[in-house]
Amino acid sequence: MKKFLTFILALTMSITALGASGCGGNNNSSNTPTPSVQPVEKLELEKSSLLLTLGDKVELSVSYNPLENEVLTWTSSDSNVVSVDENGFVEGLRVGKATVTVNYGSKKASCVVEVVLSGNVPALAFDDDVSERLSLMKGETFGLGAHIRFNGKEFFDAEIEYYVADETIGTIVNGEFVANNVTGSTQVNVFATWRGQTVHTKTLTIDVITENSVLLNGGRVKEIKLYTVSQHEGVAYTTSQTISDVYISEDGVRIDEYDLSVQDNAIANIERKAEGWEITALKSGKTNLIVSYGSVEFPFTIMVERPIFEFNKKVEYSLADGQYFDEQSKMLKDIDQLFEGFGEFVSYVIDGKEYKAKDGKLNLSEGNDIFVTLYNETVGYQVTLDAYSVVIDELTDFEKIYAGDKETVISGTYILAKDIIEPTAVLKMPDGKVANDFAGTFDGRGHVLSFTFEHGTTHSFGLFGRCLNGATIKNVALNNVTMDGTSGKNSAGIICSQGAKDANLTPESTIENVFIDLKFSEARSDNLAFMGNAMWKTILKNVVIHVPEVPVADTYGSFARGDAAAVSNSYIISNAPAYVTTSATNFKKVPTVYATYNAMLSAGNDYSSFDSNYWDTTTYGVPVWKTLTDNFML
Repeated sequence: MKKFLTFILALTMSITALGASGCGGNNNSSNTPTPSVQPVEKLELEKSSLLLTLGDKVELSVSYNPLENEVLTWTSSDSNVVSVDENGFVEGLRVGKATVTVNYGSKKASCVVEVVLSGNVPALAFDDDVSERLSLMKGETFGLGAHIRFNGKEFFDAEIEYYVADETIGTIVNGEFVANNVTGSTQVNVFATWRGQTVHTKTLTIDVITENSVLLNGGRVKEIKLYTVSQHEGVAYTTSQTISDVYISEDGVRIDEYDLSVQDNAIANIERKAEGWEITALKSGKTNLIVSYGSVEFPFTIMVERPIFEFNKKVEYSLADGQYFDEQSKMLKDIDQLFEGFGEFVSYVIDGKEYKAKDGKLNLSEGNDIFVTLYNETVGYQVTLDAYSVVIDELTDFEKIYAGDKETVISGTYILAKDIIEPTAVLKMPDGKVANDFAGTFDGRGHVLSFTFEHGTTHSFGLFGRCLNGATIKNVALNNVTMDGTSGKNSAGIICSQGAKDANLTPESTIENVFIDLKFSEARSDNLAFMGNAMWKTILKNVVIHVPEVPVADTYGSFARGDAAAVSNSYIISNAPAYVTTSATNFKKVPTVYATYNAMLSAGNDYSSFDSNYWDTTTYGVPVWKTLTDNFML
């Protein structure tokens, strides 16, 4: 074993020697130490000049190559104007200029810092509980906490001086007012200088009063909360409170001669009765119960509130009318009729802010789920509103859309609140009015309209005037509608005289889920059932137009004078083509035309994409407006 170990040791030594010889060879340079490479000195400040607001503190960014045994050192040419710490943070101490220099190795870099007010003015401030007039007890000490407020920040390094007008009342010690053991009032003038700026003086008035206490009903009453009504919708409320015990002491001596009064007798009344002082609510508001003796008065808050109830139905509000739609009567009504026996509507609260009611109307913008609290003099109701430009409950409401004193762009949202079935009632352009341009949204919400529409001799228009790009008309049935009168200078249709005025603009107009059943009262030029000109930017989806007969004229048709931008699931049932002229112009993007409903049924089309909220596609095998199926015949 010993010989074997000796052999291994010898072999190991030989290999080591060979390895050493192989690495070095005959090159003696391996014994010469390689000199270390030192980085090149570099020092740069990001800014050579800096504008700094007084009191602000910022870091100067510096770039450098690290060197062994070297550190950055910072200095300011005027430390009264600008201070700088070991990390390069500079702070504006006074208005003026100073040069901040950083040294590193043999390099240095500088930045000129100018300290300015930036339009701000330093102001004298105090602790939050300090008001311009303070009441202290005899011998009480109260800290004023005077400091400087500047540029949205608080500073506590100002030089503050206090001058007490009457030091027999009290003195200032270390920024605290120490009241003497006497009663009286004095003024305290506070002066401040801060970082070279003279700050505007403030004056405080301090009243030193006796130590006294007032307890109502053994201290159980801190404030009085009452309501305007004793009972509403089965809930009882407190409208009065009796103060049966009043305890007053001054410097430990009980006071038996006192009086109680209410500051604002319009809000609450007070009456002395055998069992005590009874306070009764009169109207909503805030006032004080005053407990007084001699020249001393103690206020206790009286809050008279109106009980608030939640109205559990959403209300649709018409901004143009200042009224809501009443589902029971199917009419628009004034908002104060929303609640039985509500009385005059006087104010409302939205997002915590109260507004006075003007002419019984709400000052709102369009929107859904608007939470409003409506108040009369005695109660309030929380209501959720959906506010629209117009809630349509009468046929003549459409005049607000299509007729104006001048051509006006009509935007906003319009909803149809109910079916309006008045086939002999005539809609026409009022005298002196012209057609508006509709760019808003109309939602019929599945309702049905029936009326007679009369075109004028000088203005062509439809139920929505002229439709602009971006207009949306949806979810409505125009059933048993008669087109009357003569067209003027442009083609006309029941929807609009034009579909989208500018073929080069986006977005397109959209007409969706619309059913039309229309007849013409006479043959006339431009007998067009649906729309007049400019369909290029109008998209049709789920539209059915039924025009049993279109009287032949020079130009006539069951649709419009022109292609739509896109057509899907839309059909015409008529004996007339979409549009005919003497030149027999062919249009391609139009609804599919069938002479009869039976012909449409035989075509075997897929109507599954029709919205089942508005259409019945199963009863007769063709799309029929859901609420009109009972009277439908193929």
